[in-house]
Amino acid sequence: MPGPEAIRGRQSLYRRVDEIRSQLPAGDLLYTAQTLIPVYFHPFDGRCLGAMIMGEDCILVNSSYPRTAQRFSLAHEMIHLFLHIRPHAPRGRWDEWQANEGAAQLLVPYQSFLPEVARRRILYTQDRPALERLLAKRYGVSPTVIRNRFSDLRAPLENHLAGCPLEQVFAPCGRALRPAGGNIDIFR
Repeated sequence: MPGPEAIRGRQSLYRRVDEIRSQLPAGDLLYTAQTLIPVYFHPFDGRCLGAMIMGEDCILVNSSYPRTAQRFSLAHEMIHLFLHIRPHAPRGRWDEWQANEGAAQLLVPYQSFLPEVARRRILYTQDRPALERLLAKRYGVSPTVIRNRFSDLRAPLENHLAGCPLEQVFAPCGRALRPAGGNIDIFR
């Protein structure tokens, strides 16, 4: 299982999340996560979706929420558990970004999401809300998670739609660089 070494950026995080996914058997995360860590479902009061219990190495998930929210909460807490193992350390915005982005990658991997959107290019350009609902159902997440994936993966998605292979979508991918003056390059 990946350790808590520093993660520098989205691509590094995605590689680590893909390592975690490779440890899971196929199937719904609500069931398969049990192979890596004890997971307990219990109704909580309030807005808390889930929690990781340090020292016990287990995850609690609020069973009062819809399954889509439970899946995202479980994935979020798994990222904290496997990447942020620092007992008694407060979580910062960077840790929360990693947990949210990592959970999204665990449940909606860009490697399948981008080609899925490319196959539905007309729906993507003409009725994005309908595509969000369709993809949310396919991946077992809320439309909000899909909407956030569109936002977070905007540049890689544009690169892929322009013909860039998946292995290169995080690079400029064929767009010519031109000097903007000084030491700054911009993309056309």
